[in-house]
Amino acid sequence: MPFSLHPQLAKDTDVLGHFPLSIALLHKDSAVPWIILVPKIEGLKEIHHMSVENQQAFMQESQVVMEALESLFSQISLTSAR
Repeated sequence: MPFSLHPQLAKDTDVLGHFPLSIALLHKDSAVPWIILVPKIEGLKEIHHMSVENQQAFMQESQVVMEALESLFSQISLTSAR
């Protein structure tokens, strides 16, 4: 089954770009730069349910996003949630 983004998430965000494993979304609430990195794995509920290889790839993609945000904003933190 191909990956599909939850309709509410699609409504609340704009697509910034695609990584090999995930899609980077920008939340439309402009109060903070809220980037949401969503693995493109249909039915995935938890990061620890991914293969070790995909977990490593996801962490590398997260690092790219965080480094970009750190270069643009002085106060930034990473939050992981489902």
